[in-house]
Amino acid sequence: MAETKDSMAPAESSELYEAQTEIRHLHSTIAALRAQLEETQAGRADAVQVAVAAGRDEVRQLQATIQAIRDELQSVIADKDTAVQTMAASNQDEIKQLKGTCQALRDQLQEIIASKDAAVQAMAAASFDEIKQLKGTCQALRDQLQEILASKDAAVQAVVASGHDETMQLKGAAVALRVELDLKIFQHADELERQKQAANSELRQLRETIAALRSELEKKS
Repeated sequence: MAETKDSMAPAESSELYEAQTEIRHLHSTIAALRAQLEETQAGRADAVQVAVAAGRDEVRQLQATIQAIRDELQSVIADKDTAVQTMAASNQDEIKQLKGTCQALRDQLQEIIASKDAAVQAMAAASFDEIKQLKGTCQALRDQLQEILASKDAAVQAVVASGHDETMQLKGAAVALRVELDLKIFQHADELERQKQAANSELRQLRETIAALRSELEKKS
């Protein structure tokens, strides 16, 4: 029994030694793993710091770029606003000038119309006076012819007894005078009609000119 206990003691000591050796080995492994882990964590921390620093630099660069773009955009907007204001002012000036031109043309057209109307009225009055004078002349000639015929008839009646030949001559002279008077009346009437047609033609042309000027003014307005 004692031998058995003595033979078991070295075996237990050997197992204990192996266990202690394994424990030490495990402690060494744990320490190495802890050191490796700490080194890895430190490397990761450095990498994170580097990445954070790089990100901050990139953010600053992006912010600077955004600010530069914003400043450039503000400058462009200011330039465009200035250009728009300048163009608007120019358009207003041009519109003002066009309105002035249209008003001047309208005034000029009114003056032309007034002048033409006055000329037409004067021409119509002159034509009326001339027609009146021609009518008066025709009436005077007619009266004169009646007087001549009356005097000739009286002369014919007075000299009927003096001979048939003289009577015929006087009658022929009376007929000739009547024919001459009728011809003069016809000529005066023809001249009067011709002048009337000329006056109407000129009046129609003046009206067409006024209508054309009004149409042109309306188009420009």
